[in-house]
Amino acid sequence: MPHAIPSSPTSSVTAPGAFAVFDYNALGTNEAADLRAAATTIRGRMAASVIETGRDLLAIRERLEYGQFEAWVEAECLITPRTAQNMMAAARWAEGKSETVSLLPPTVIYRLSAPSTPEDTRRDLLRRIEAGEKVSATDAKQIISNARYAARKAARLQTKKPLTAEQIAAANKREARERKRLERVERERQAEEERRKLAFDDLMKFLTERIPHDDWLLFRSLLKEAGSSVYGIGQLFRDEESATRLAPPLAAE
Repeated sequence: MPHAIPSSPTSSVTAPGAFAVFDYNALGTNEAADLRAAATTIRGRMAASVIETGRDLLAIRERLEYGQFEAWVEAECLITPRTAQNMMAAARWAEGKSETVSLLPPTVIYRLSAPSTPEDTRRDLLRRIEAGEKVSATDAKQIISNARYAARKAARLQTKKPLTAEQIAAANKREARERKRLERVERERQAEEERRKLAFDDLMKFLTERIPHDDWLLFRSLLKEAGSSVYGIGQLFRDEESATRLAPPLAAE
């Protein structure tokens, strides 16, 4: 029968897939050595369980017809067909590998054995692990994701057909039209900015010429208090009807 499926270890102080750092300095020499040995045994047992379960599943799949295996896995092993596929891939990949593989976290094994992982990336990660480098599940995921993206991009470039002369000419025309459009938009923006600046200068000249000095200080104080509401006043004067309604009454003759 397939072995029990190990649950992934978690830590309350580290992100999933990251390595926690345990301080063995707080323990005695003998106790620290025992705990390190126990940790190695536990990691090996978890990885071995995944690999051995995958081997059992591979053997059972050969005895069942298409469709029966997935139904049996879900009903009897209480795992999804995808999990079973991951375990079988892990077992196939671990075959003939060094003992180091049996000490890896299950999540790292799954990522390294995934069919979508580029072979050169797989070899590089395994070489680093066998050299003693700790590669967490998070690190493995990022490295493999980057490698997959680079492989897909390279494949697209290889299969992409070269452009014809007509296509290149059409693309150049589109770029030229877009460049002219952007230049026109920029000219209009600069013109509008200059118009607003001149209008502001005219407004300030108008106010300083018509507001007495003492009232000017009050005017500045009111503007400061009004804050963003000044924008709303400007919007009111954009509408001719509102501007007429707000205009002061004509002086009596």
